[in-house]
Amino acid sequence: MRLLQIFGLVLSLVSIPSFAAPASESASRDKWLKDLGPQMKSGICQASSHFRKCFTATAEECTSLSDKSFAYCTARYRKDIPAKLSEADFNMWGLKIKACMGASMSIALEDAKKAVQSDACSAESSAESEGAGSATSVPVDVYLDQLSLTMPQDLCLDAMPHRTCYTVEQTECRKGIAKAIQECIPELKETLPAIIKLVDNKEYDMDVVQCLSPRFDKVFNAKRAKKGADYCSATFAALKTQKKAKGTK
Repeated sequence: MRLLQIFGLVLSLVSIPSFAAPASESASRDKWLKDLGPQMKSGICQASSHFRKCFTATAEECTSLSDKSFAYCTARYRKDIPAKLSEADFNMWGLKIKACMGASMSIALEDAKKAVQSDACSAESSAESEGAGSATSVPVDVYLDQLSLTMPQDLCLDAMPHRTCYTVEQTECRKGIAKAIQECIPELKETLPAIIKLVDNKEYDMDVVQCLSPRFDKVFNAKRAKKGADYCSATFAALKTQKKAKGTK
């Protein structure tokens, strides 16, 4: 699944009326996360849901995965979530956890070879990607969080340059891409717009690739593949040229 498809889908997979507790304008982090779990997981594994229609997962497998994904995503962000949350915090952190949960479930099911290859699922992915569900833009930190989950998977497919140009296993490649993205995030937050319009995110995806590729190469340069060396050199040189040209505009 392409980056844009995953990113568009995860923002619309879970239908939640509000991330905030309706009876209060603030709440403790632990109380909010406890209440958020059932809201996040409600309906996500019904027979009509995307995860059941477009992946060959049983209801039990889907439910187990949604539990694991929610636990993973809350652990990922817990230390950064304020001890006391305002209404604005509810929405921001709810969106982050929601997007993280959708992406982690999609990646896990695709890795398990459970994706359904059908015109209906392809059309659903395309439609959701173009519209990004109910969202047309997201904060830059949410966008970068999502790429840190999805880009290691996509850039480390067998046919991609970050695999074909280096003698690294897929797991090693993913770890290298994820580490490089984390190193790039401070720089990208300074150069990318504060709000990312999803219709423009292919351009921003390339900004991320241009930032992470030199860092990836620095770690794995000794593992550059000899076969196709000219192609690999040209590919990464083109990335550097595009970045330099963009910076001079």
